[in-house]
Amino acid sequence: MRKATICPTIGLMMMVLLSGIALAQEPQWTVIEHVFLTQQTQSIEPTTLATPTEPGLYRISLYFSRGGLFGKGSYTASLSGFDISGLPFGGGMTFDCASIAGWYSMPPTTLMLRPQSSLTYKVVSANGQLSCYYNLAITVEQLVQQ
Repeated sequence: MRKATICPTIGLMMMVLLSGIALAQEPQWTVIEHVFLTQQTQSIEPTTLATPTEPGLYRISLYFSRGGLFGKGSYTASLSGFDISGLPFGGGMTFDCASIAGWYSMPPTTLMLRPQSSLTYKVVSANGQLSCYYNLAITVEQLVQQ
């Protein structure tokens, strides 16, 4: 009879302990901005993705590809901003319309963005009448305490 009483009591204690652990969650990556563009042909002026108000950890990824007809012209997609120390951050890729279709994926980059400094992206088209198009995806995540 004692064994039957002890087992439910231990089970209840374990449930209480595990629920307490579940409440103390670790920080999670949360998407704060996402850009998804397909079959684009126009340049994009520098556009703000995020402007932190306080120091924090961010993860940024970029996908850029080109398709369509072969011909003249090119597209360049880039990201820029400043880290917590004030050092410039930048990355990007250029595709030429005369080359075969291709794609570029920037590995996720983790950095502390400088407060009050914007993280921006832009796409520049060069050489006039373009025969190809581009696809662009950018994701910005912030590490937040849940």
